[in-house]
Amino acid sequence: KRQVSTQSTWGVRTTAVPRSTPFQLTLLRDRHGASLAKAKLALDLPAYFHQKLCGVAAPELSMASTTQLMRAGGGGWDETTLIELGLPVGLFLHGLDPVPATSVLGRLTEEAAAAVGCKAGHRPLVVLPATYNAASAFAVFHNNAMSDALACLGGATVVGRILPAPVRSVQAALKAGLTNEMCWDGKTLLSRPSAGLSKDPVQSALEAISNDVKTSIQSLHAAVPVGIQRLVVVGGGAQNAFLCSRVAKVAGVPVTAIAGEMVALGNAAVQGIGLGLLLPDQIYSTVTQALPPPTSYAPGSQ
Repeated sequence: KRQVSTQSTWGVRTTAVPRSTPFQLTLLRDRHGASLAKAKLALDLPAYFHQKLCGVAAPELSMASTTQLMRAGGGGWDETTLIELGLPVGLFLHGLDPVPATSVLGRLTEEAAAAVGCKAGHRPLVVLPATYNAASAFAVFHNNAMSDALACLGGATVVGRILPAPVRSVQAALKAGLTNEMCWDGKTLLSRPSAGLSKDPVQSALEAISNDVKTSIQSLHAAVPVGIQRLVVVGGGAQNAFLCSRVAKVAGVPVTAIAGEMVALGNAAVQGIGLGLLLPDQIYSTVTQALPPPTSYAPGSQ
């Protein structure tokens, strides 16, 4: 009840769609309050690995933005939301504020370096990628036109568009199921997460995904009334010609499908920027050189 009553203001301060993290934490508080009271720090999984790798328990910005506990547009954890949910604010505020991808946290500890097989005395730098998979998958498109919508179709489906700032219309965002998450470079990924591909993707499942993508595009257009002229598809679904053609037909927009390991390549490119090996404006051309040519599908294609 406390969480539901808080949603009316969440959309302005944080993200605009209910996420699992607050539910998990409030359930932990109610069922295991004594254990929670002993905890000193709450870490998401990437931050836990950062701690193990180099001793710095730094949450990364794009992943932190999916928790619904961070202020929209960055700026750290939202203390007001933590208090309204009855959560110990020290779990977050006594740790580090989220840091952006491209940040260099330090070097591998000697123990971690030995565990991954580094030569004696060699301790590589730990550079943050965008640890939220959609932010990595969409990393190369950070300068795309606002008329482009982006879709990552795979184990989970995320359809969104990249904006310079969060959408602050609470009711519109809640009604549409949209969330203000963050890209690797601090821009906003306004997105609508939904169901993923079936492990046995029969035609009926792909039809359902096509209809869901259409709904997402309509929601994105309603929230930001800039016409969507193209949908760029990445992820495993980009390799499925039937799915891409159905999405183009059902959603009524041209589809550009880019096959390849976009999350891994996006991670590497963002880390390259952090190390000064790559400029942000070079990210698209650098990554697409490693990929097969994109495939286009018109709305009338079969």
